[in-house]
Amino acid sequence: MLVISNHDVEEVLDANETVRALEAAYRDLAKGDAICRPRIDLGIPTGESSNVYQWGTMEGGSSASGYFAIRAKSDIVVEAGSGTARTQDPGWETPAEVVRYRAQPDSAVWRDHQAGEGGGRGLSGVDPAKTIFLSDPLEGRAPGRSDAREVTYSERGNIQGAQFFAVAGRVYELARARGLGHEIPTEWFLQDIRD
Repeated sequence: MLVISNHDVEEVLDANETVRALEAAYRDLAKGDAICRPRIDLGIPTGESSNVYQWGTMEGGSSASGYFAIRAKSDIVVEAGSGTARTQDPGWETPAEVVRYRAQPDSAVWRDHQAGEGGGRGLSGVDPAKTIFLSDPLEGRAPGRSDAREVTYSERGNIQGAQFFAVAGRVYELARARGLGHEIPTEWFLQDIRD
């Protein structure tokens, strides 16, 4: 087991490595060689105004790469709003006219969810002709962005777990090659009982 610090990541990871890792993960997902669970955040009020303690996890893995990863995060966040309108960033906004396309997962479950939920979540006002499936640009059936000012809004079905296993796997390889990180015994994380 290798513990890799944020500083180690900064030493080995650049934008090109990240994009290559993500492209491979998206291809694996489209082919059915990878899987992930949507990110789950548990928010617990702290009793201090709008501060919320948030524990979040996401995980995923690929049979093609051989990697499985889980990310756990612990934060105190400040939320604005109430009920279903709560947000951590009320200023986020993207004009629909600059959206090249809105990608959606290739899944009957997703389509049924969208139909049952009145169109689902995401960026409203996007031309339906710009809505494609995630596999479309990967397989050449739809173009990617043609201009740096265009935005690709991706309603992928919450695949941070796949993004994490892909990039974390590449960081592990690069850190190991450079002798970075700290080894700890794998047996600390194993158990011989099943509950």
